[in-house]
Amino acid sequence: MKSGFAVWFLFVPLAVQAQEPLQIKINPQKAAAPEITYQELAPGKLKVVVTDSSGPVGGLEVDDFEIRSALSRYELTRVQPLVKTENAEVSLFLCIDNSFSMSDHLKLLTNTLHELLLNIGPGADVAMAFFEEGPSTGIKLGEEVIPNIQAYGLSRDREETRRRIANHLRTGRLTKKTYLYDEIYAGARLAASPQGQRYVIVLSDGLDNASKKSREEVRQLISELPEVVFYTIDFLTEPNDFLVELARNSGGRHFLAKRAEELGRIFAAITREIVTLSGYEISYRIPAAFLTGLVLQEDRCTPLPTARLLLTPIAQPAQQQQVAVNENGRYAVKAALPHRWRLTAHAPDYLADSTEIDLREESLYFADFALSPATVELTGRVSDAGSAPLPQAEVTVTDLETGERLLAGTTDSLGHYRVTTRWRKRLLITATKPGYTFANLETEAVTAATALPDLVLGLTAEGVVSEFRFLFEFNSDRLDLSDIATQTQLRGCVEFVQRELEKNHNPHRSPGGLDGQHRRAELQSGFVEPPRAIRAQSSDRARRTGRPGRRSRQRRQHQI
Repeated sequence: MKSGFAVWFLFVPLAVQAQEPLQIKINPQKAAAPEITYQELAPGKLKVVVTDSSGPVGGLEVDDFEIRSALSRYELTRVQPLVKTENAEVSLFLCIDNSFSMSDHLKLLTNTLHELLLNIGPGADVAMAFFEEGPSTGIKLGEEVIPNIQAYGLSRDREETRRRIANHLRTGRLTKKTYLYDEIYAGARLAASPQGQRYVIVLSDGLDNASKKSREEVRQLISELPEVVFYTIDFLTEPNDFLVELARNSGGRHFLAKRAEELGRIFAAITREIVTLSGYEISYRIPAAFLTGLVLQEDRCTPLPTARLLLTPIAQPAQQQQVAVNENGRYAVKAALPHRWRLTAHAPDYLADSTEIDLREESLYFADFALSPATVELTGRVSDAGSAPLPQAEVTVTDLETGERLLAGTTDSLGHYRVTTRWRKRLLITATKPGYTFANLETEAVTAATALPDLVLGLTAEGVVSEFRFLFEFNSDRLDLSDIATQTQLRGCVEFVQRELEKNHNPHRSPGGLDGQHRRAELQSGFVEPPRAIRAQSSDRARRTGRPGRRSRQRRQHQI
Protein backbone atom coordinates (compact mmCIF):
# COMPACT_ATOMS: atom_id res chain seq x y z
CA MET A 1 0.00 0.00 0.00
CA LYS A 2 1.27 3.45 -0.89
CA SER A 3 -0.61 5.35 1.79
CA GLY A 4 0.41 6.21 5.29
CA PHE A 5 -1.58 4.67 8.10
CA ALA A 6 -2.03 5.57 11.74
CA VAL A 7 -4.33 4.50 14.56
CA TRP A 8 -5.46 6.84 17.34
CA PHE A 9 -7.36 5.65 20.38
CA LEU A 10 -10.20 8.01 21.28
CA PHE A 11 -13.17 6.34 22.92
CA VAL A 12 -16.48 7.66 21.64
CA PRO A 13 -20.04 6.30 21.94
CA LEU A 14 -21.31 4.92 18.65
CA ALA A 15 -24.40 3.18 17.30
CA VAL A 16 -25.20 1.69 13.90
CA GLN A 17 -28.66 1.17 12.45
CA ALA A 18 -29.64 -2.40 11.67
CA GLN A 19 -29.62 -3.06 7.93
CA GLU A 20 -29.40 -6.83 7.54
CA PRO A 21 -31.60 -9.73 8.79
CA LEU A 22 -31.23 -10.40 12.51
CA GLN A 23 -30.87 -13.57 14.55
CA ILE A 24 -32.88 -13.39 17.79
CA LYS A 25 -32.60 -16.02 20.51
CA ILE A 26 -34.63 -16.33 23.72
CA ASN A 27 -33.59 -17.83 27.04
CA PRO A 28 -34.84 -21.45 26.70
CA GLN A 29 -35.87 -21.46 30.37
CA LYS A 30 -38.42 -18.75 29.60
CA ALA A 31 -39.87 -20.19 26.40
CA ALA A 32 -39.66 -23.59 24.73
CA ALA A 33 -39.54 -23.55 20.91
CA PRO A 34 -40.72 -19.92 20.64
CA GLU A 35 -41.81 -18.25 17.44
CA ILE A 36 -40.11 -14.89 17.06
CA THR A 37 -40.92 -12.00 14.75
CA TYR A 38 -39.47 -8.50 14.76
CA GLN A 39 -39.95 -5.08 13.22
CA GLU A 40 -37.58 -2.13 13.17
CA LEU A 41 -39.33 0.84 14.80
CA ALA A 42 -36.50 3.37 14.52
CA PRO A 43 -32.72 3.40 14.49
CA GLY A 44 -31.73 1.59 17.67
CA LYS A 45 -35.23 0.25 18.42
CA LEU A 46 -36.98 -3.01 17.57
CA LYS A 47 -40.41 -4.45 18.26
CA VAL A 48 -40.04 -8.17 19.02
CA VAL A 49 -42.99 -10.54 19.42
CA VAL A 50 -42.37 -13.88 21.15
CA THR A 51 -45.04 -16.58 21.30
CA ASP A 52 -45.12 -20.25 22.23
CA SER A 53 -47.83 -22.89 22.37
CA SER A 54 -49.52 -21.00 25.23
CA GLY A 55 -49.60 -17.64 23.47
CA PRO A 56 -47.48 -14.50 23.98
CA VAL A 57 -44.47 -15.08 26.22
CA GLY A 58 -44.26 -12.58 29.05
CA GLY A 59 -41.66 -11.88 31.69
CA LEU A 60 -38.73 -11.44 29.31
CA GLU A 61 -35.98 -9.03 30.28
CA VAL A 62 -32.71 -7.79 28.82
CA ASP A 63 -30.75 -10.89 29.81
CA ASP A 64 -33.33 -13.17 28.15
CA PHE A 65 -32.62 -11.84 24.64
CA GLU A 66 -29.65 -12.32 22.36
CA ILE A 67 -29.75 -10.37 19.11
CA ARG A 68 -27.10 -10.67 16.41
CA SER A 69 -26.56 -9.39 12.91
CA ALA A 70 -24.29 -11.04 10.40
CA LEU A 71 -21.41 -8.95 11.76
CA SER A 72 -21.90 -8.38 15.47
CA ARG A 73 -23.87 -8.97 18.64
CA TYR A 74 -26.15 -6.14 19.68
CA GLU A 75 -25.83 -4.59 23.08
CA LEU A 76 -29.36 -4.37 24.54
CA THR A 77 -29.99 -1.37 26.74
CA ARG A 78 -33.72 -1.70 27.53
CA VAL A 79 -36.61 -4.14 27.12
CA GLN A 80 -40.11 -2.71 27.54
CA PRO A 81 -43.23 -4.91 27.19
CA LEU A 82 -45.84 -3.58 24.80
CA VAL A 83 -49.26 -4.45 26.18
CA LYS A 84 -52.84 -3.60 25.43
CA THR A 85 -55.35 -3.96 28.24
CA GLU A 86 -58.74 -5.56 27.94
CA ASN A 87 -60.31 -2.39 29.39
CA ALA A 88 -59.48 1.25 29.10
CA GLU A 89 -58.44 1.42 32.80
CA VAL A 90 -56.64 -1.31 34.73
CA SER A 91 -55.73 -1.16 38.43
CA LEU A 92 -53.54 -3.73 40.14
CA PHE A 93 -53.35 -4.20 43.95
CA LEU A 94 -50.47 -6.21 45.40
CA CYS A 95 -50.83 -7.78 48.86
CA ILE A 96 -47.40 -9.27 49.67
CA ASP A 97 -46.49 -11.38 52.71
CA ASN A 98 -43.23 -9.91 54.05
CA SER A 99 -43.07 -11.90 57.27
CA PHE A 100 -39.77 -13.32 58.51
CA SER A 101 -40.48 -16.73 56.97
CA MET A 102 -39.90 -15.15 53.54
CA SER A 103 -36.31 -14.15 54.37
CA ASP A 104 -34.69 -16.88 52.23
CA HIS A 105 -36.48 -15.74 49.08
CA LEU A 106 -36.39 -11.95 49.24
CA LYS A 107 -34.18 -11.41 46.20
CA LEU A 108 -36.14 -13.82 44.03
CA LEU A 109 -39.45 -12.33 45.13
CA THR A 110 -38.22 -8.78 44.47
CA ASN A 111 -37.05 -9.65 40.96
CA THR A 112 -40.29 -11.46 40.17
CA LEU A 113 -42.39 -8.49 41.26
CA HIS A 114 -40.24 -6.16 39.16
CA GLU A 115 -40.86 -8.47 36.22
CA LEU A 116 -44.59 -8.34 36.85
CA LEU A 117 -44.53 -4.53 36.84
CA LEU A 118 -42.64 -4.62 33.58
CA ASN A 119 -45.07 -7.00 31.91
CA ILE A 120 -48.28 -5.22 32.76
CA GLY A 121 -47.02 -2.15 30.92
CA PRO A 122 -46.80 1.52 31.86
CA GLY A 123 -50.52 2.24 31.46
CA ALA A 124 -51.75 0.25 34.49
CA ASP A 125 -52.09 1.81 37.96
CA VAL A 126 -50.46 -0.13 40.82
CA ALA A 127 -51.15 -0.03 44.60
CA MET A 128 -49.45 -2.14 47.31
CA ALA A 129 -49.90 -3.34 50.88
CA PHE A 130 -47.24 -4.85 53.22
CA PHE A 131 -47.03 -6.03 56.81
CA GLU A 132 -45.59 -3.39 59.14
CA GLU A 133 -44.98 -3.79 62.89
CA GLY A 134 -44.55 -0.98 65.39
CA PRO A 135 -46.49 1.18 67.88
CA SER A 136 -47.46 3.84 65.33
CA THR A 137 -48.02 1.71 62.27
CA GLY A 138 -51.27 1.26 60.41
CA ILE A 139 -53.26 2.70 57.55
CA LYS A 140 -56.34 4.91 57.78
CA LEU A 141 -58.97 4.12 55.17
CA GLY A 142 -61.84 6.57 55.60
CA GLU A 143 -62.81 6.45 59.26
CA GLU A 144 -61.21 3.07 59.76
CA VAL A 145 -57.62 2.41 60.83
CA ILE A 146 -56.09 -0.97 59.98
CA PRO A 147 -53.09 -1.62 62.21
CA ASN A 148 -49.81 -3.39 61.23
CA ILE A 149 -50.33 -2.62 57.54
CA GLN A 150 -48.42 -0.17 55.35
CA ALA A 151 -50.25 0.63 52.10
CA TYR A 152 -49.48 2.80 49.05
CA GLY A 153 -52.14 4.21 46.76
CA LEU A 154 -52.39 3.78 42.99
CA SER A 155 -49.46 5.05 40.98
CA ARG A 156 -47.90 4.72 37.52
CA ASP A 157 -44.46 5.71 38.73
CA ARG A 158 -42.69 2.40 38.23
CA GLU A 159 -39.37 3.52 39.67
CA GLU A 160 -41.03 4.63 42.91
CA THR A 161 -42.99 1.38 43.09
CA ARG A 162 -39.80 -0.66 42.67
CA ARG A 163 -38.09 1.30 45.45
CA ARG A 164 -40.99 0.63 47.82
CA ILE A 165 -40.92 -3.09 47.04
CA ALA A 166 -37.17 -3.23 47.65
CA ASN A 167 -37.56 -1.26 50.88
CA HIS A 168 -40.12 -3.68 52.38
CA LEU A 169 -38.57 -6.88 51.11
CA ARG A 170 -35.39 -6.62 53.12
CA THR A 171 -34.33 -8.18 56.37
CA GLY A 172 -34.81 -5.07 58.52
CA ARG A 173 -38.44 -4.65 57.52
CA LEU A 174 -39.65 -8.24 57.88
CA THR A 175 -42.35 -8.90 60.52
CA LYS A 176 -42.44 -11.62 63.13
CA LYS A 177 -46.12 -12.34 62.61
CA THR A 178 -48.44 -12.83 59.64
CA TYR A 179 -51.25 -10.28 59.22
CA LEU A 180 -52.80 -11.89 56.15
CA TYR A 181 -56.49 -11.06 56.73
CA ASP A 182 -55.70 -7.43 57.61
CA GLU A 183 -53.63 -7.08 54.43
CA ILE A 184 -56.34 -8.59 52.23
CA TYR A 185 -58.94 -6.35 53.86
CA ALA A 186 -56.76 -3.24 53.21
CA GLY A 187 -56.23 -4.29 49.59
CA ALA A 188 -59.97 -4.77 49.05
CA ARG A 189 -60.72 -1.36 50.57
CA LEU A 190 -58.16 0.24 48.21
CA ALA A 191 -59.75 -1.56 45.24
CA ALA A 192 -63.25 -0.35 46.09
CA SER A 193 -62.84 3.21 44.86
CA PRO A 194 -61.28 3.29 41.36
CA GLN A 195 -63.17 2.68 38.14
CA GLY A 196 -62.36 0.15 35.45
CA GLN A 197 -61.04 -3.37 35.79
CA ARG A 198 -59.48 -4.12 39.20
CA TYR A 199 -57.26 -7.05 40.15
CA VAL A 200 -55.87 -8.03 43.55
CA ILE A 201 -52.86 -10.37 43.78
CA VAL A 202 -52.30 -12.01 47.18
CA LEU A 203 -49.05 -13.89 47.93
CA SER A 204 -48.40 -15.63 51.26
CA ASP A 205 -46.35 -18.52 52.61
CA GLY A 206 -48.46 -19.36 55.66
CA LEU A 207 -51.61 -19.01 57.70
CA ASP A 208 -52.77 -15.85 59.40
CA ASN A 209 -51.79 -15.65 63.10
CA ALA A 210 -52.11 -11.97 64.16
CA SER A 211 -54.78 -10.08 62.16
CA LYS A 212 -57.35 -7.83 63.81
CA LYS A 213 -59.83 -8.55 61.04
CA SER A 214 -61.52 -11.91 60.89
CA ARG A 215 -62.03 -14.17 57.89
CA GLU A 216 -65.78 -13.37 57.94
CA GLU A 217 -65.15 -9.63 57.81
CA VAL A 218 -62.95 -10.12 54.77
CA ARG A 219 -65.62 -12.29 53.10
CA GLN A 220 -68.25 -9.66 53.76
CA LEU A 221 -66.21 -6.85 52.25
CA ILE A 222 -65.31 -8.86 49.15
CA SER A 223 -68.93 -9.82 48.58
CA GLU A 224 -69.66 -6.11 48.21
CA LEU A 225 -67.04 -5.80 45.42
CA PRO A 226 -68.15 -8.17 42.66
CA GLU A 227 -66.06 -6.35 40.01
CA VAL A 228 -62.77 -7.04 41.83
CA VAL A 229 -60.94 -10.21 40.72
CA PHE A 230 -58.59 -11.99 43.12
CA TYR A 231 -55.50 -14.02 42.11
CA THR A 232 -54.07 -15.87 45.10
CA ILE A 233 -50.71 -17.66 45.45
CA ASP A 234 -49.70 -20.14 48.15
CA PHE A 235 -45.90 -20.00 48.27
CA LEU A 236 -43.95 -23.09 49.48
CA THR A 237 -46.81 -24.32 51.60
CA GLU A 238 -49.99 -26.37 51.44
CA PRO A 239 -53.03 -24.78 49.79
CA ASN A 240 -54.78 -22.28 52.04
CA ASP A 241 -58.49 -23.02 51.73
CA PHE A 242 -59.41 -19.38 52.30
CA LEU A 243 -57.17 -18.23 49.42
CA VAL A 244 -58.62 -20.94 47.18
CA GLU A 245 -62.16 -19.81 48.07
CA LEU A 246 -61.31 -16.15 47.55
CA ALA A 247 -60.01 -16.72 43.99
CA ARG A 248 -62.84 -19.04 42.98
CA ASN A 249 -65.65 -16.77 44.21
CA SER A 250 -64.25 -13.64 42.53
CA GLY A 251 -63.65 -15.21 39.12
CA GLY A 252 -59.88 -15.32 39.52
CA ARG A 253 -57.41 -18.21 39.89
CA HIS A 254 -55.49 -19.87 42.70
CA PHE A 255 -51.85 -20.96 42.22
CA LEU A 256 -49.60 -23.20 44.27
CA ALA A 257 -45.88 -22.46 43.98
CA LYS A 258 -44.01 -25.50 45.28
CA ARG A 259 -40.68 -24.06 44.22
CA ALA A 260 -39.48 -20.46 44.30
CA GLU A 261 -38.60 -20.60 40.58
CA GLU A 262 -42.28 -21.12 39.71
CA LEU A 263 -43.20 -17.58 40.73
CA GLY A 264 -42.07 -16.16 37.39
CA ARG A 265 -44.28 -18.57 35.46
CA ILE A 266 -47.25 -17.83 37.74
CA PHE A 267 -46.93 -14.06 37.41
CA ALA A 268 -46.59 -14.44 33.61
CA ALA A 269 -49.84 -16.44 33.52
CA ILE A 270 -51.60 -13.78 35.59
CA THR A 271 -50.25 -11.08 33.29
CA ARG A 272 -51.65 -12.84 30.22
CA GLU A 273 -55.11 -12.79 31.80
CA ILE A 274 -54.90 -9.17 32.85
CA VAL A 275 -53.35 -7.72 29.72
CA THR A 276 -52.67 -8.82 26.16
CA LEU A 277 -48.96 -8.73 25.45
CA SER A 278 -48.32 -7.40 21.94
CA GLY A 279 -44.54 -7.68 22.07
CA TYR A 280 -41.46 -6.00 23.45
CA GLU A 281 -39.82 -2.73 22.54
CA ILE A 282 -36.10 -3.35 22.65
CA SER A 283 -33.55 -0.54 22.61
CA TYR A 284 -30.09 -1.50 21.46
CA ARG A 285 -26.73 -0.25 20.31
CA ILE A 286 -24.14 -1.90 18.12
CA PRO A 287 -20.56 -1.75 19.39
CA ALA A 288 -18.69 -0.09 16.55
CA ALA A 289 -15.53 1.73 15.64
CA PHE A 290 -15.40 5.05 13.83
CA LEU A 291 -13.17 5.22 10.74
CA THR A 292 -12.10 8.43 9.05
CA GLY A 293 -9.34 9.65 6.77
CA LEU A 294 -8.44 11.28 3.46
CA VAL A 295 -8.26 10.04 -0.11
CA LEU A 296 -5.71 12.15 -2.00
CA GLN A 297 -3.95 12.17 -5.34
CA GLU A 298 -0.40 10.81 -5.51
CA ASP A 299 1.07 14.17 -4.47
CA ARG A 300 -0.61 13.58 -1.05
CA CYS A 301 -1.89 17.15 -1.12
CA THR A 302 -4.69 17.33 -3.68
CA PRO A 303 -8.09 15.90 -2.58
CA LEU A 304 -9.82 13.32 -4.77
CA PRO A 305 -13.54 14.11 -4.33
CA THR A 306 -14.63 11.46 -6.83
CA ALA A 307 -13.22 8.66 -4.68
CA ARG A 308 -15.19 6.10 -2.68
CA LEU A 309 -14.16 3.82 0.18
CA LEU A 310 -15.20 0.16 0.19
CA LEU A 311 -15.22 -1.62 3.58
CA THR A 312 -15.21 -5.41 3.49
CA PRO A 313 -15.22 -7.60 6.63
CA ILE A 314 -12.72 -10.37 6.01
CA ALA A 315 -14.91 -13.03 7.67
CA GLN A 316 -18.13 -11.86 5.96
CA PRO A 317 -17.14 -10.43 2.54
CA ALA A 318 -20.77 -10.28 1.40
CA GLN A 319 -21.53 -7.70 4.12
CA GLN A 320 -19.42 -4.93 2.57
CA GLN A 321 -20.43 -1.30 2.62
CA GLN A 322 -19.34 1.70 0.55
CA VAL A 323 -19.12 5.39 1.41
CA ALA A 324 -18.29 8.47 -0.64
CA VAL A 325 -15.77 11.14 0.29
CA ASN A 326 -16.64 14.83 0.55
CA GLU A 327 -15.20 17.68 -1.51
CA ASN A 328 -12.11 17.65 0.70
CA GLY A 329 -11.51 13.97 0.07
CA ARG A 330 -12.52 12.98 3.62
CA TYR A 331 -14.63 9.94 4.51
CA ALA A 332 -16.26 8.92 7.80
CA VAL A 333 -17.91 5.57 8.47
CA LYS A 334 -18.88 3.26 11.34
CA ALA A 335 -17.78 -0.36 11.30
CA ALA A 336 -19.08 -3.16 13.51
CA LEU A 337 -16.90 -4.80 16.16
CA PRO A 338 -15.03 -7.00 16.54
CA HIS A 339 -13.84 -7.62 12.98
CA ARG A 340 -10.88 -7.41 10.67
CA TRP A 341 -11.77 -5.13 7.76
CA ARG A 342 -10.26 -4.49 4.34
CA LEU A 343 -10.41 -0.83 3.34
CA THR A 344 -10.16 -0.11 -0.40
CA ALA A 345 -10.10 3.42 -1.83
CA HIS A 346 -10.89 3.75 -5.53
CA ALA A 347 -11.75 6.49 -8.01
CA PRO A 348 -12.37 6.69 -11.78
CA ASP A 349 -9.11 6.73 -13.78
CA TYR A 350 -7.02 5.91 -10.67
CA LEU A 351 -5.44 2.75 -9.35
CA ALA A 352 -7.18 1.40 -6.23
CA ASP A 353 -5.33 1.30 -2.92
CA SER A 354 -6.21 -0.92 0.06
CA THR A 355 -5.17 -1.99 3.53
CA GLU A 356 -6.45 -4.25 6.30
CA ILE A 357 -7.18 -3.23 9.87
CA ASP A 358 -8.28 -5.00 13.06
CA LEU A 359 -11.12 -3.21 14.86
CA ARG A 360 -11.29 -4.39 18.46
CA GLU A 361 -12.14 -1.27 20.44
CA GLU A 362 -14.88 1.35 20.28
CA SER A 363 -12.29 3.82 19.09
CA LEU A 364 -11.54 6.39 16.43
CA TYR A 365 -9.30 5.05 13.66
CA PHE A 366 -7.55 6.94 10.86
CA ALA A 367 -6.44 5.63 7.46
CA ASP A 368 -5.29 7.89 4.60
CA PHE A 369 -4.88 6.86 0.96
CA ALA A 370 -2.89 8.30 -1.98
CA LEU A 371 -4.08 7.10 -5.41
CA SER A 372 -1.93 7.05 -8.53
CA PRO A 373 -3.40 7.65 -11.98
CA ALA A 374 -4.25 4.48 -13.85
CA THR A 375 -1.98 3.99 -16.90
CA VAL A 376 -2.34 1.98 -20.10
CA GLU A 377 0.43 0.71 -22.37
CA LEU A 378 -0.51 0.74 -26.04
CA THR A 379 1.49 -1.14 -28.67
CA GLY A 380 1.03 -1.08 -32.43
CA ARG A 381 2.72 -1.65 -35.78
CA VAL A 382 3.02 0.30 -38.99
CA SER A 383 3.00 -1.75 -42.19
CA ASP A 384 2.57 -1.40 -45.92
CA ALA A 385 -0.28 -2.76 -48.00
CA GLY A 386 1.42 -6.15 -48.13
CA SER A 387 1.69 -6.33 -44.30
CA ALA A 388 5.45 -5.81 -44.44
CA PRO A 389 6.71 -3.74 -41.50
CA LEU A 390 7.74 -0.15 -42.12
CA PRO A 391 10.69 0.83 -39.93
CA GLN A 392 11.49 4.47 -39.21
CA ALA A 393 7.89 5.52 -39.82
CA GLU A 394 7.01 8.63 -37.86
CA VAL A 395 4.28 8.01 -35.25
CA THR A 396 2.43 10.75 -33.37
CA VAL A 397 -0.01 10.08 -30.47
CA THR A 398 -2.29 12.98 -29.44
CA ASP A 399 -4.77 13.28 -26.55
CA LEU A 400 -8.05 14.25 -28.24
CA GLU A 401 -9.43 15.86 -25.07
CA THR A 402 -6.49 18.14 -24.21
CA GLY A 403 -4.57 18.27 -27.49
CA GLU A 404 -1.43 17.16 -25.66
CA ARG A 405 1.08 15.27 -27.79
CA LEU A 406 1.94 12.09 -25.88
CA LEU A 407 4.39 10.56 -28.36
CA ALA A 408 6.40 11.78 -31.36
CA GLY A 409 8.84 9.13 -32.50
CA THR A 410 9.64 6.49 -35.09
CA THR A 411 8.95 2.79 -35.36
CA ASP A 412 11.66 0.24 -34.66
CA SER A 413 13.16 -2.19 -37.16
CA LEU A 414 10.01 -4.32 -37.01
CA GLY A 415 7.67 -1.38 -37.49
CA HIS A 416 6.54 -1.36 -33.80
CA TYR A 417 5.78 1.61 -31.58
CA ARG A 418 4.76 1.85 -27.89
CA VAL A 419 3.10 4.57 -25.79
CA THR A 420 2.01 4.78 -22.13
CA THR A 421 -0.95 7.01 -21.22
CA ARG A 422 -3.65 7.59 -18.62
CA TRP A 423 -6.59 5.22 -18.49
CA ARG A 424 -9.69 6.08 -20.54
CA LYS A 425 -7.89 8.66 -22.64
CA ARG A 426 -9.22 9.17 -26.18
CA LEU A 427 -6.26 9.12 -28.49
CA LEU A 428 -5.45 9.89 -32.13
CA ILE A 429 -2.52 7.90 -33.52
CA THR A 430 -1.00 9.05 -36.84
CA ALA A 431 1.75 7.36 -38.88
CA THR A 432 3.66 8.84 -41.85
CA LYS A 433 6.64 7.87 -44.01
CA PRO A 434 8.08 9.57 -47.08
CA GLY A 435 6.71 7.98 -50.23
CA TYR A 436 3.63 6.62 -48.43
CA THR A 437 0.20 7.87 -47.63
CA PHE A 438 -0.45 8.71 -43.99
CA ALA A 439 -2.79 6.66 -41.77
CA ASN A 440 -4.46 7.43 -38.47
CA LEU A 441 -6.40 5.54 -35.79
CA GLU A 442 -8.75 6.88 -33.13
CA THR A 443 -8.93 4.69 -30.01
CA GLU A 444 -9.58 4.73 -26.24
CA ALA A 445 -7.18 3.40 -23.62
CA VAL A 446 -9.39 1.11 -21.52
CA THR A 447 -7.28 -1.89 -20.46
CA ALA A 448 -3.91 -2.29 -18.83
CA ALA A 449 -2.22 -3.44 -22.07
CA THR A 450 -3.75 -2.96 -25.50
CA ALA A 451 -2.48 -4.24 -28.88
CA LEU A 452 -3.81 -1.90 -31.55
CA PRO A 453 -4.60 -2.76 -35.19
CA ASP A 454 -1.86 -2.11 -37.75
CA LEU A 455 -1.56 1.32 -39.27
CA VAL A 456 -1.33 0.47 -43.00
CA LEU A 457 0.43 2.98 -45.25
CA GLY A 458 -0.10 2.87 -49.02
CA LEU A 459 2.41 4.18 -51.57
CA THR A 460 1.97 7.73 -52.85
CA ALA A 461 2.27 8.53 -56.60
CA GLU A 462 5.86 9.55 -55.96
CA GLY A 463 6.48 6.34 -54.10
CA VAL A 464 4.98 4.22 -56.87
CA VAL A 465 7.17 5.88 -59.48
CA SER A 466 10.22 5.49 -57.27
CA GLU A 467 9.52 1.80 -56.84
CA PHE A 468 8.84 1.39 -60.56
CA ARG A 469 12.15 3.11 -61.30
CA PHE A 470 13.95 0.62 -59.10
CA LEU A 471 12.26 -2.33 -60.78
CA PHE A 472 12.87 -0.86 -64.20
CA GLU A 473 16.57 -0.49 -63.51
CA PHE A 474 17.34 -3.58 -61.46
CA ASN A 475 14.80 -6.19 -60.58
CA SER A 476 12.61 -7.54 -63.36
CA ASP A 477 12.56 -8.51 -66.99
CA ARG A 478 8.87 -7.69 -67.16
CA LEU A 479 7.32 -5.11 -64.86
CA ASP A 480 3.80 -5.80 -63.64
CA LEU A 481 1.89 -2.51 -63.42
CA SER A 482 -1.36 -3.97 -62.16
CA ASP A 483 -0.76 -2.58 -58.63
CA ILE A 484 -0.66 1.00 -59.90
CA ALA A 485 -3.93 2.33 -58.61
CA THR A 486 -4.31 5.82 -60.06
CA GLN A 487 -3.92 7.60 -63.35
CA THR A 488 -1.42 9.91 -61.69
CA GLN A 489 0.78 6.98 -60.75
CA LEU A 490 0.49 5.39 -64.21
CA ARG A 491 1.26 8.69 -65.92
CA GLY A 492 4.32 9.10 -63.76
CA CYS A 493 5.63 5.70 -64.74
CA VAL A 494 5.04 6.31 -68.48
CA GLU A 495 6.77 9.68 -68.33
CA PHE A 496 9.71 8.09 -66.58
CA VAL A 497 10.11 5.46 -69.33
CA GLN A 498 9.83 8.08 -72.07
CA ARG A 499 12.52 10.20 -70.47
CA GLU A 500 14.80 7.23 -70.19
CA LEU A 501 14.28 6.23 -73.81
CA GLU A 502 14.80 9.72 -75.17
CA LYS A 503 17.82 10.29 -72.96
CA ASN A 504 19.46 7.02 -74.04
CA HIS A 505 18.30 6.86 -77.72
CA ASN A 506 21.09 5.42 -79.96
CA PRO A 507 20.43 5.08 -83.76
CA HIS A 508 23.21 2.44 -83.99
CA ARG A 509 21.54 0.26 -81.41
CA SER A 510 20.33 -3.19 -82.38
CA PRO A 511 17.13 -3.24 -84.50
CA GLY A 512 15.50 -5.13 -81.74
CA GLY A 513 15.44 -2.00 -79.49
CA LEU A 514 12.13 -0.57 -78.45
CA ASP A 515 11.06 2.75 -79.86
CA GLY A 516 8.89 5.19 -77.91
CA GLN A 517 5.67 4.12 -79.63
CA HIS A 518 6.25 0.45 -78.91
CA ARG A 519 7.20 1.19 -75.29
CA ARG A 520 4.11 3.29 -74.79
CA ALA A 521 1.92 0.49 -76.19
CA GLU A 522 3.43 -2.03 -73.81
CA LEU A 523 2.98 0.33 -70.89
CA GLN A 524 -0.66 0.74 -71.75
CA SER A 525 -1.09 -3.04 -71.89
CA GLY A 526 0.27 -3.29 -68.35
CA PHE A 527 3.75 -4.68 -69.02
CA VAL A 528 7.09 -3.09 -69.79
CA GLU A 529 9.97 -4.89 -71.44
CA PRO A 530 13.28 -3.14 -70.65
CA PRO A 531 15.84 -2.46 -73.43
CA ARG A 532 17.76 -5.53 -74.54
CA ALA A 533 21.05 -4.23 -73.17
CA ILE A 534 19.55 -3.82 -69.72
CA ARG A 535 17.77 -7.16 -70.00
CA ALA A 536 20.94 -8.98 -71.02
CA GLN A 537 22.93 -7.43 -68.21
CA SER A 538 20.22 -8.22 -65.70
CA SER A 539 20.18 -11.87 -66.84
CA ASP A 540 23.95 -12.12 -66.65
CA ARG A 541 23.89 -10.56 -63.15
CA ALA A 542 21.16 -12.96 -62.00
CA ARG A 543 23.12 -15.97 -63.25
CA ARG A 544 26.28 -14.90 -61.44
CA THR A 545 25.13 -13.33 -58.19
CA GLY A 546 21.37 -13.41 -58.04
CA ARG A 547 21.31 -9.59 -57.76
CA PRO A 548 23.10 -6.70 -59.48
CA GLY A 549 26.45 -5.70 -57.96
CA ARG A 550 28.09 -2.30 -57.82
CA ARG A 551 30.30 -2.88 -60.93
CA SER A 552 27.37 -4.28 -62.89
CA ARG A 553 25.32 -1.21 -62.03
CA GLN A 554 28.14 1.08 -63.20
CA ARG A 555 28.50 -0.76 -66.52
CA ARG A 556 24.75 -0.74 -67.06
CA GLN A 557 24.48 2.96 -66.37
CA HIS A 558 27.39 3.63 -68.80
CA GLN A 559 25.77 1.57 -71.55
CA ILE A 560 22.45 3.39 -71.04
